[in-house]
Amino acid sequence: MSIEQVAHGLLNVTHHTAIACLPWVGGGDENAARQAATEAMRQRLGQVSGSGRIVIGGSGSDDASTLSPGELVSAGPGFRFELAVNPIEDIKACVRDAQGAMTVAAAAATGSLYDTTGRYMNKLVVGSAAAPAIDITASIEKNVVAVSAALDKLVTELSVVVLDRPRHRNLVQDLKTIGCRVRLIPDGDVVGALNVLSGEADMLAGIGGAAEGVLAACAARCLGGSMQAMLEPQSESELKQLIEHGEQPGLPLPLEHLVATDDCCFVVTAVTDTPMLRAPRRTDRNAWSTHSLLATAAQPGLLVETD
Repeated sequence: MSIEQVAHGLLNVTHHTAIACLPWVGGGDENAARQAATEAMRQRLGQVSGSGRIVIGGSGSDDASTLSPGELVSAGPGFRFELAVNPIEDIKACVRDAQGAMTVAAAAATGSLYDTTGRYMNKLVVGSAAAPAIDITASIEKNVVAVSAALDKLVTELSVVVLDRPRHRNLVQDLKTIGCRVRLIPDGDVVGALNVLSGEADMLAGIGGAAEGVLAACAARCLGGSMQAMLEPQSESELKQLIEHGEQPGLPLPLEHLVATDDCCFVVTAVTDTPMLRAPRRTDRNAWSTHSLLATAAQPGLLVETD
């Protein structure tokens, strides 16, 4: 068994998880949508061959709506792997029937995924051409200048994706002062990373979820991009927790630290329309067709339609 086989098993997982979300698209009930997605993902993960353990799970308000780190979800014989998952990325887009909701799963051999207790992470994501240019410890201005040179673009031609959050007020102002085009997204920085890795934008910058950071790193590994990060606690309690677990906020984390092998996979299925993928479509009364991206080292960026 190989990571390729795990990837195709995860495609089945995200396909069925996306379908389980559909009754809640536009329904306004985030808890119900999250629980439906998590239950569907947990059930289907149990059917993936091999032995899989959750390292990064989705976030929820209670245990029923969370896939917990350490949880063994696939306990068959053979290949041992670990998982980073988010049953529903950008849940607000789901319940508002807006663009950007999707279900995400990534896997790698045991011991390869960054197992962090952190909640927030500062990130830079770029495509392969700009990979040598980024430095998470440098100013945003230095990074923008370096990326523009690597891409042979004017600074004013660069498009930078940033989560629309109050904490990014200064970052957005700095980017605008430099002259970049800023693409503000309401939620879902995995979607933002995919925008960069697909070539629709040039860089993602700013602080988002640490769980989403590991998922974005898997995408970057499989799609040929690059990423650097550092943990950025947003409260004293989070800082204390990190220190108690022996983690170092402010320490640069290269892509190889976030995902320690190229032998990994990344699978995403749309719940609502995204710039790259379309929402599920009904093919008859009891059947749906979903649109997914499956990425491995051998199959980078395979778009799949599944019935």
